[in-house]
Amino acid sequence: MMQQNLRSTSRRRRRRTVYACFNDHNFHLIHFAEIPARRLKLIIGGLAALALISIIFAIAVILSAKRKSHSKDEDIEAAVMLKRYSYDTVTKMTKSFTHPLGEGGFGTVFNGKLPDATGRDIALKILTESKGNGEDFINELASMSRASHVNIFSLFGFCYEGSKRAIIYDFMPNGFLDKFISAIMSTKMNWNTLYNIAIGVARGLEHLHSSCVPEIVHFDIKPHNILMDRDLCPKISDFGLAKLCKNKESVISLMDPRGTIGYIAPEVVSRNYGGASHK
Repeated sequence: MMQQNLRSTSRRRRRRTVYACFNDHNFHLIHFAEIPARRLKLIIGGLAALALISIIFAIAVILSAKRKSHSKDEDIEAAVMLKRYSYDTVTKMTKSFTHPLGEGGFGTVFNGKLPDATGRDIALKILTESKGNGEDFINELASMSRASHVNIFSLFGFCYEGSKRAIIYDFMPNGFLDKFISAIMSTKMNWNTLYNIAIGVARGLEHLHSSCVPEIVHFDIKPHNILMDRDLCPKISDFGLAKLCKNKESVISLMDPRGTIGYIAPEVVSRNYGGASHK
């Protein structure tokens, strides 16, 4: 009987010791020898299970991020058939971005040369802002890769490395239309030239609206987005706001107005879009 009382007292003492230590937050005073073997096994097992769950969760998060990144790369490569360049190559093309040509709402354009035997002059648009984890970038690539026309500028390639994105296209020595028609360039302008530029832009739009599959609505036609080649042929550029009109889709839906103030269509501002047509 006395032996049983001693055992019971010993258990109570061990329990009180453990409780007092936890209550006073003096965790470092706990001695494993004071904890019953069964409880010690449960504590160690619980900690091991918690550590294992944490490791599995971390691995799952890493694998999920890699799958999303790989899936996005596959989406881009499936949408466009263009040469892909690394960001290091883009840096070399532009000589570390030393020759800027202009700046738009979605990025800055630099002059550069192709890294091949031709050394052809090119323009590189480095995107500084992209909504929806690259949605605008993918949209622009997909749109321009579908549009092949004399009045729509063509791509040579692109760069996509995380947040570093660039579009590579032919260099236009006469720059953008807004600068071309300024006072500095007025000596080259006459009514016949203006007429041909207007007709060229209209033909480019007609191609986007009726010949592309699916049809493309640009949503940001303005002089700042029209490039001029050596022969003064206009090229529609900057498809960052473009929207694809899927087959048999009679109405285009938008979450918010698209375009530039001063050039945006009235029906877009009023949200009275009406039915989609080639016009």
